Amino acid sequence: GVQVVMGNCEQSLTQGDSDCGCGFDEGSTCSKLSVEWFGYTNKNLSTKNRQWMRTLPKSLTVAVAERRFLVVHSCVSSLNKFIFSSSQDEDKLSELKSLEDGLDGLIAGHCGIPFGEVISNLLWLNAGVVGMPANDGTQDGWYMTINQLDDRIQVCWHRLSYPASDTRQKMLVAGLSNGYADTLVDGLWPSDSILPDEERRIRGKTLSVKTIVF
Repeated sequence: GVQVVMGNCEQSLTQGDSDCGCGFDEGSTCSKLSVEWFGYTNKNLSTKNRQWMRTLPKSLTVAVAERRFLVVHSCVSSLNKFIFSSSQDEDKLSELKSLEDGLDGLIAGHCGIPFGEVISNLLWLNAGVVGMPANDGTQDGWYMTINQLDDRIQVCWHRLSYPASDTRQKMLVAGLSNGYADTLVDGLWPSDSILPDEERRIRGKTLSVKTIVF
């Protein structure tokens, strides 16, 4: 019963693309590092799972306590646009205004660092990443929950701890040794080339995401 939306990697893997489609600048460190992990995934992904990925929708609509949200991988207009907490409100508002009437906001991801904010009475929610730290110097992944609170909703972000050292070792054994394995234990991304100045400034500082009641 778990619902899933298509992201840029699923799209690339099902279209036979040569790269992950993450939106990295050509020649950037992130782009170069992606060659290894995307190649590994493309080589080891089963035909069954590849076929399943091909069936995934690019968006879903969910409702909680009469609040309705569009769920996407990145934003409405793109599967791979990087939107961070420090990104301009104009950029976020442009995406939010493109939502269908009756929707209260957007649930997205892609940028790797969780955040949430209210813009012109619409919500932008980034759930974070379950399987990779948020570049804050901890080993934790992140997830987000939405619960009914009387006639409103409460949005909370949670840390997820798991045996990061064991996972790192499994990655190294598999030949994935270009930096992301170390990220799991030191909590720092191997490159910050995609980050805006503000997110680059807080690299290695323990992240805290405030609860939103809406």
